[in-house]
Amino acid sequence: LLAVAALDFAADPATRLRAAALWYPPVDFPTMDADQAASGIAPAMGSHAAPDSPESKLLGFTVGAHPEAASAAGPLAVLAALPEETPLPAFLLVHGREDPIIARGQTGRLFDALLARRGIGPLEYLLLPEAGHGTGRFEDPGTVARTVAFLKQALEAEA
Repeated sequence: LLAVAALDFAADPATRLRAAALWYPPVDFPTMDADQAASGIAPAMGSHAAPDSPESKLLGFTVGAHPEAASAAGPLAVLAALPEETPLPAFLLVHGREDPIIARGQTGRLFDALLARRGIGPLEYLLLPEAGHGTGRFEDPGTVARTVAFLKQALEAEA
């Protein structure tokens, strides 16, 4: 949800975030199951499109029954709706290569969409080997230090 906030608030200088660090973000609810299947990693949870999925509970409706509305609630739709000249914050996207809950393809979708935009601040995508969903390399102090360094650098550049 930080991705939605970072983009949704971008149009107003009073609310614009200067930087966002996103670890394994879901970005397009209807494509989560397909991205998981494409990753070749067995899902640790049931279908993201199911009525009892965390995504369906968050949205208040079944993702699989209303895919267009589910996509509209994500950061890709928010980004697409912003005027091209809207300045965007710096983004650090981090995902585990072996994530069994949110496939790395979700972060890849956001990275590609941000990369295609003009006016984006610094943009980095770290794909952590031997990392799952918040496990493995995410537990390494180096990952936290890299995240802090990115945020610090982005905030100092804006000052």
